[in-house]
Amino acid sequence: MIREKVKCSNAELAIVTFDPAFQQQEKCKRAAELASANKELAHQNEEKDKRAAELAIANKELAYQNEEKDKRAAELASANKELAYQNDEKGKRAAELAIANKELAYQNDEKSKRAAELAIANIELAFQNKEKDKRAAELASANKELAYQNDEKGKRAAELAIANKELAYQNDEKSKRAAELATANIELAYQNDEKDKRAAELAIANIELAFQNKEKDKRAAELAIANKELAYQNDEKGKRAAELAIANKELAYQNDEKGKRAAELAIANKELAYQNDEKGKRAAELAIANKELAYQNDEKDKRAAELNNLAFYDPLTGLPNRRLLIDRLHHAIDSSIRTRSLSVVMFIDLDKFKDINDTLGHGHGDLLLEQTAQRLESCIRKGDTAARFGGDEFVLIIENLGNSLAEATAIANIVGDKIVATLSSPYNLFTHEHNGTASIGAVFFGHDRATAEDILKQADIAMYQAKQAGRNTLVFFN
Repeated sequence: MIREKVKCSNAELAIVTFDPAFQQQEKCKRAAELASANKELAHQNEEKDKRAAELAIANKELAYQNEEKDKRAAELASANKELAYQNDEKGKRAAELAIANKELAYQNDEKSKRAAELAIANIELAFQNKEKDKRAAELASANKELAYQNDEKGKRAAELAIANKELAYQNDEKSKRAAELATANIELAYQNDEKDKRAAELAIANIELAFQNKEKDKRAAELAIANKELAYQNDEKGKRAAELAIANKELAYQNDEKGKRAAELAIANKELAYQNDEKGKRAAELAIANKELAYQNDEKDKRAAELNNLAFYDPLTGLPNRRLLIDRLHHAIDSSIRTRSLSVVMFIDLDKFKDINDTLGHGHGDLLLEQTAQRLESCIRKGDTAARFGGDEFVLIIENLGNSLAEATAIANIVGDKIVATLSSPYNLFTHEHNGTASIGAVFFGHDRATAEDILKQADIAMYQAKQAGRNTLVFFN
């Protein structure tokens, strides 16, 4: 296969234009191409309407997703507030429980102290009862001794009365015996002796009686002291009994309080367990809400990506569409002017693409477009752009080819040769093998501020010049 690189001047185009047969042939071609372009345009309009309908549906879906997301966010915020409230309540209940436990521990300590004091009081009371019994035994013994001494005193008093009566009788007898004094002197002496003895005995009896009276007084004083001690001990016993009763009441009160605290503690534990269950439920609901929110965010991102793809990428080939191409071309123009480096736009049209659709069907045509897009991407660098302009037309933006036109032309020719060779290789369209070619028009930009529309028009003109030159070639706009 022989190919030429053609640069057409205005004079050559004028000569070709005056050939009537060529003009008629070109007119027929243009009419056929126009009809094909109209069909393709109608098809693209239908696709555009479908995409617009899908975009509207996607927008509604996205709006619905956003509403659901807001609802879930509100539910999540409410759940977080509820969870924070539950945590606060749990903290309060835990603090109350800690206070109740401290109070219960304090009451148990007080109860232990009261029990110890009560045990000591019981021991003291038992000791005092023993002392009281001893004092009562001593008092009974003293009473018996006092009664014995009183009996002895009575006996001595009776003996004294008898002695006094005897003395009176003797005095009477002395008077009587005065006459008998001589004879009675012996008797009198004897009686005097007896009297002295009796006087001595009486003196001894008086001393004994005085001693017994002193002892009686001592015993009475001891009895009074013992009675005071007993009364004191009875008072102390009453006090201890009263204290014991108070301690028993306090113990009963503390036991009641302990029962109440235990009941409150049980209620608090139930409340805490209930709150923990509620917290677990809220946490589970929150986890479900978070999963739902994450799922909705993923769906939203997917919808956004789909909308972005629908807005900026060709759905068949996956290449940037005309809108994104023009945006990237504006950036490329600004970058080339800023760096004063030349870049090139290549406008590529597949030759006789309509025949594929007419003879093999649109399925084969779509597969050819997909494979063409893949081959074009393999021919350019990662930072360059390959876009589907519409129908069977593709546009390449290749940047930073150098500062001089000669250097940029050499690089562009190398890339163009690679593209022509790649697109001329056989295509496997299902069971059919297709040999196709492409016409390429190229235009440089970067040294002057041309618009994106002007650059694309110039590249389109150069592409038609390539078709006029026999197709399967690269022509630079002059």
